[in-house]
Amino acid sequence: MRICALTDLPKLLNFYQLVINETEDMPVYARWVYGQHPTEEMITDYVCQGNMYCSEEGTDITAAVAVTPYQTDDYHGIDWRIVLEDDEVAVVHILAVNPRFRARGCAKAIMQDVISLAKSKGLKAVRLDALACNTPAHRLYESLGFQKRDVRHWYAENTGWYDFYLFEYLLQQKKYSVDSPLKVTDPGRRNRVGNRMIRYTARICLRAKERALRKYGRVNRSRV
Repeated sequence: MRICALTDLPKLLNFYQLVINETEDMPVYARWVYGQHPTEEMITDYVCQGNMYCSEEGTDITAAVAVTPYQTDDYHGIDWRIVLEDDEVAVVHILAVNPRFRARGCAKAIMQDVISLAKSKGLKAVRLDALACNTPAHRLYESLGFQKRDVRHWYAENTGWYDFYLFEYLLQQKKYSVDSPLKVTDPGRRNRVGNRMIRYTARICLRAKERALRKYGRVNRSRV
């Protein structure tokens, strides 16, 4: 896997059009529509920000993916296993495999590279979301060790309102998580950890509220 440059942009745009036009089950699983998701502006922004990657064989792009070294507000209030700051997370976007190279392990290989990339940047987790109907993607992520943590009813241009599953792969454990009690083991760090405990408590309260809303009335959020 290598980072994409601006000179790769025409080739990347052609690649995503090829993926959408020639993937037979595209309307069933990923449901991408070129110009709605992904858009040329979206792909261009990822390249300009240095967050677009691809793998190649000869002159062909075999797989491509965007990886941002941060999460956005959409990922707040999710039932993640561990509480992290936005800049401690890598988020996977627009993962695609050349249909002419299917069943050759391209998706798994590039996702393994994504995990290695996130580790090299000192991030704590890799997170992503996928349509509830995209079962082949679910199997891929779970085979790599990702855990399905939550579901959200979000809006996307290509699908309208739809359920999205959220997946998480932990790279490093922190001293506190959703699944374990908070502990402060070093008195010299109490002030800094104390502030994190306050943020942690606020997020737990938000999650409890959202669980109640999901149980007694669905919460809808727009996808950006």
